[in-house]
Amino acid sequence: KSQTEGLINAHQETTLNFKKVISRIEKVILTLNPRLDKKYVKRLSIFTAINSRKHELDPRLLIAIMNTESSFNQKAVSATNDISIAQINLKVWTPQFFKEKTGLPLDVSRLKNDESYAISRMCLILKYYKTKFPNDKEWFARYHSSTPKHKNLYRYKLVKSAKKIRHYGKNLLKEMPPLSDIKQAIHDERNLASLTK
Repeated sequence: KSQTEGLINAHQETTLNFKKVISRIEKVILTLNPRLDKKYVKRLSIFTAINSRKHELDPRLLIAIMNTESSFNQKAVSATNDISIAQINLKVWTPQFFKEKTGLPLDVSRLKNDESYAISRMCLILKYYKTKFPNDKEWFARYHSSTPKHKNLYRYKLVKSAKKIRHYGKNLLKEMPPLSDIKQAIHDERNLASLTK
């Protein structure tokens, strides 16, 4: 019995910690775009937390990029046919690139309709730049363009967003539970929701 209680308590603590992180990420998103629907923000916060932990990228960076690229609009399509909340250019980021990273080609339909998938593909691109340009302190600005003129303008926009959310602290990623615990917390939450219907 005590072992079972200990397991339940551990799950409850993980769920509580996860909720705290999600709450902070929600506040970060709403600081940049307070008009967003609260339910949508919660979904984005969960997707951001999962991908941030999986790829070891600061969630504030992911949020700043989504804000700069699309104002958190999953349906956004640019004049150059960049699509999704992450504004991924299909001519630059070919299905082959993603196949090399994940074993599967890019699913364009899913990219257009699934925020979590779009954020995960964005993370793969960011990790590519971070690895390829280890001496570039502003490697993340290459997400938009590697051309100095466009890169510097993009960096300016990102920094502008970053200043607004800086007070949420650098420890947001460190305070996040391990990925396995996050998935367990989501699983527990879904089970609890189904039991209380």
